[in-house]
Amino acid sequence: MEYSIIVEKVSKSYLEQQVLDQVSLNCQPSKIYGIVGKNGSGKTVLFKIISGLAKPDSGTVMVENERIGVNADFPESLGLIIENPGFLFTSSGFNNLKYMASIRKKSEMTKSKILWQKSG
Repeated sequence: MEYSIIVEKVSKSYLEQQVLDQVSLNCQPSKIYGIVGKNGSGKTVLFKIISGLAKPDSGTVMVENERIGVNADFPESLGLIIENPGFLFTSSGFNNLKYMASIRKKSEMTKSKILWQKSG
């Protein structure tokens, strides 16, 4: 089975607080995944690690066959809005990502390429 995102045994702590503990996740291309959890459960930290904006204390992350932090610092194929979809305030998060992809002359984004999170 082919995966576009592979997260293997990722852990992350800030000071004395364990935020992620041995998290593993495999995402197939053209599938939609939702990460659901309470505020403070580590959803945003996980997305920052997948995008290369934060480094895990341990574990590995692969996006489109590139190891984040080793082969790539930010995946070329990734479009990402973390926290607030506020680039164009009157547009949805999806439309913001679509617009940014067009600026970078990337192929047309589809909703099937979005990994999203929801606070609970």
